[in-house]
Amino acid sequence: MMVRRRKIPEERRREIVTAAARLAGKAGLGSISLRSVAQEAGVAPGLVNHYFPAVEQLVAEAFAQVGAEDLKDQFATIRKESAPVQQMRLYLKSALADQPDSMRLLAIEACYLARYQPLLSDVLTVLFDAWDMEMSRLIDEGTRSGAFQSDDPLKSAIHIFALIDGFALQAVALSRARLGIVREMTIHATERELGLATGSLQFNSA
Repeated sequence: MMVRRRKIPEERRREIVTAAARLAGKAGLGSISLRSVAQEAGVAPGLVNHYFPAVEQLVAEAFAQVGAEDLKDQFATIRKESAPVQQMRLYLKSALADQPDSMRLLAIEACYLARYQPLLSDVLTVLFDAWDMEMSRLIDEGTRSGAFQSDDPLKSAIHIFALIDGFALQAVALSRARLGIVREMTIHATERELGLATGSLQFNSA
């Protein structure tokens, strides 16, 4: 007779967070509840409540998991390109798409919810700082190689992300024609920020 192994608390907790992260990716952070996560994980709602008495903690940890995985995947893809200019162009092409990807939509939702959920606000701060550091590292490498010009790579990264975040907000609801104008502005501003000639970061958005 086969005896089922009882899962250790840390393993069960990870499974619950992963189930919540899947839900967030499919239907947003607002879809996370004790009952919906229990159904996704295939466990009783009481078990979810045992590990997460407050759903806000589960929301924060689920977003942290999704955000960390996205950051890792994005920069792994970017760094497949060898030249700094090509790396930045590839990132802009992804970030300035007409249709925001699920992670960008999730981040917009998280920014709204963070006003009322301190734990989620803390996660956002950590995630944004991590993005700033990864991008500043890329800019610093490009500056050292002579491809970019930046006296302060971290400040340049923050400037670029501020533009991209503004584009993402507008991409949710505005017309494609207007997005084209904002996209061009963001590309040109990034070129100036990095001391590049106009057109260096241009890409085909089709």
